[in-house]
Amino acid sequence: MIPKITLAAGCITFLFFVCRIEQAMLFVNTSIMQGFSLSVAFVIGFSQLEMFLGTQPQTFPNYFVKLTHQLMQVPNANSSSVVYGSTTFIILFALSKWKPNIPWIIVISVAGMGIGFLSSTDILPRVPLLGDKFPNMTLNLFQFEWMHSSHDFMDIA
Repeated sequence: MIPKITLAAGCITFLFFVCRIEQAMLFVNTSIMQGFSLSVAFVIGFSQLEMFLGTQPQTFPNYFVKLTHQLMQVPNANSSSVVYGSTTFIILFALSKWKPNIPWIIVISVAGMGIGFLSSTDILPRVPLLGDKFPNMTLNLFQFEWMHSSHDFMDIA
């Protein structure tokens, strides 16, 4: 569901750009935009805490209860997951300061996929992977519900 929402948000943003509606954003106060961006960054950052610590995913009634539970799980963290995550963050920060014009996040992402693969084959210490958190995950981004309906749209009779 989330990839579909993300794809829809991207399409809407592109539509705003094509229709030149993005000019309306000039009327929004800069401090409001910065506050919104900062709050989104906090939500995204803290949502990664579970994977960073290597703890088991759990569901909670609201965001703050989940965040409190995750912070209490710091003593139970998977050490290899924390070492990989911290090292990646430090390297990404250093590279971004060294050569800011290079999109280092892409390089780090490819390296992270390689580390994840080597971890899954027991060449490197085991770290939690997305497949562990979402065991039923598929790569069918464009597979919508109506494609699996029991009736055939071509059969009119």
